[in-house]
Parts: sequence; C-alpha cells; structure tokens
Amino acid sequence: MDTLWKKLELDGLELLETYEHAGLEVSEWRQRVFDDPMNAMERMTVERQRWDARVALIQEFNTLDTSFSGDEEVALRQQLLATEDIGHDVLDEMKSFIERFTRRVERHRVMLEDELAALRRSGRLEHEVRTSELNLVELERHVANLTRSNGAYESSSQSSMIHSRMRASIAAELESLRQAGWGVDKWLAEVEDAPLQVARELSDARPHLLRHDVLRRRLLALPWERDVKLALEVELMSQQPPWLAHLNLQIPNYTTHLASRAIEDEGYELQLWNPPWAAPLWCPSLNTASGRCFNPLQRLKKHTKPCWKPWMLARKKSPSTKT
Repeated sequence: MDTLWKKLELDGLELLETYEHAGLEVSEWRQRVFDDPMNAMERMTVERQRWDARVALIQEFNTLDTSFSGDEEVALRQQLLATEDIGHDVLDEMKSFIERFTRRVERHRVMLEDELAALRRSGRLEHEVRTSELNLVELERHVANLTRSNGAYESSSQSSMIHSRMRASIAAELESLRQAGWGVDKWLAEVEDAPLQVARELSDARPHLLRHDVLRRRLLALPWERDVKLALEVELMSQQPPWLAHLNLQIPNYTTHLASRAIEDEGYELQLWNPPWAAPLWCPSLNTASGRCFNPLQRLKKHTKPCWKPWMLARKKSPSTKT
C-alpha cells in the first residue's frame, strides 16, 4: 500500500510539474497530492481537460500583438488563467475575446498593408521591408514615415555609414547652391531626416537648373504688366529649385491667363533672378592637369564627382590648357 501511495504521489507531482511549466499555478494541488495522492489523482483526471484549455489559451494570449493596445487587459486575463480554476463559461469568453482581438488587429494590419501596397504600385517605394517581422506599432510607424516622405523613408537596419556619406554629399551640393543664391533652405532643413527624399527632389530639379536660361526667356516674353501680383510670385519661384518644374508646366496657363486681362501697370517689367552660372552640375571625374570641368553637356552623362567651379566656365581657354 505504501508503494502504491508513493507511486501515486510521484505520478501526481510529475503531472503537476508539467502544468506548472506551462504556466499554471499548482501549489494548492501539490499539497493535495501530499495529503491524499489517490483522491488528488482522481480529481486531477477530471480537471485535466480544463487545465489543457487554460494552457492553450495562455499560449494564444502570448501570440497576440498587443503593441498598439490591449496589453494590460491581456496580462490580466493571462493572470486569471494561470491562478484560478475557472469554469467553462469563462474559458469560452476568453476564446471569444481572443477572436475579437485578433480580428481587430488583422483589420488594422490589412489597412496599413493596403497603404503600403498603394505606394508600391505607384512606384514611390524605394526600399522593401519584411513587414511580417514588424508588430502593429512598428508597421504603423513604418507606413507613416513612408507616407510623409513619399516612399523615400529608409529603415534603421540600413548602413549608417551610407546614410552619413549620402547626407554629407547632398548637404555639400545644397550649400553650394545656397551660396550661389538659389533658395534651398527647405531642402537644407530636411536633408538630415529625409536624405533620400531631398536627393530625389534635387535630382528632379537638376534638368530645370540646367535650362534656367530657357525658362527665363519664356517667362520674360509674357505680358506680366497685366498681373503684377502673379508676376511677383513668379519672380520668387524662379529662384526656388523645387518650383522650376511647376513654372515650366504653368507657362501655357500663364499665357492664357495674361491674354485675358487688361494692363494693370504699363511700366512694370518682370525682374527674374539670374544665377551666377548656368547650373550646378555633377561632372565626371576627368583626369586633366587643371582639374577643370569642360563641355557642360557632357557632364550629365556620368555622375561620379561634384564639380563646383563656375568661374572656370566663364574663363576662356588659354593656349596651354589641355583638353
């Protein structure tokens, strides 16, 4: 009898240890095993179905994404499952809660994935990230950053060295533009946080910087004495690289608009800002003795090294200059 008693006690303690490792509080049942192993084993056989359900629910709660909301409520429910011998009605309510919570998170996640897919379809998404590895808050922050930067946001996993070099290169070019008189303060303020976005906008503006003289000629040919207020706005925009594309596109509209208006100020003349050189250019690295940048059109063929020597463009070649 003592042998059977001891075996029941060991079997009961082993069973309780399994559930304890799964997260249940079993100290009270352990004492019952010591007091009356046979009766405790009979009762535990009846209770095991509920214990298995409690363990399964605790594991399901552990998989819930509570990064956005519900953290405290989930923790309280897990504590209840671990410490209380709750009935089937409470277990059913726990299951319903998990289903509702999961559906809510999935709907939120699908909405964010749809926004990400829209950026991808538009061709504005520059870097892909494994969103399956992000929790809901991380995914929402990722999508928000991409939306604010028009798809140019980079994740923190990318090389900080590349970021630093890219920012330094863009900042140097922008500073050269600023010193030349171009209005690039907005880009200078944004380059630290969104270097890719600034780089893309700057790249889009370069063709218009190159053809600024053509833009000036087209604008000066219009009768701006018919709308002085608009003319003053155009004067300001002509010095802002981000607005040059807009000005080029608006010339047909300006022509129609001005033609329909009477003269406001017959003596008014459009005063457009004239940059000190034709345009800032990214030049190929030419192994010339002087390091000068010749043939402006050739500079656009290969972007490897910045060259900011506008005074050399105006200088006449001397007989000794190597080409």
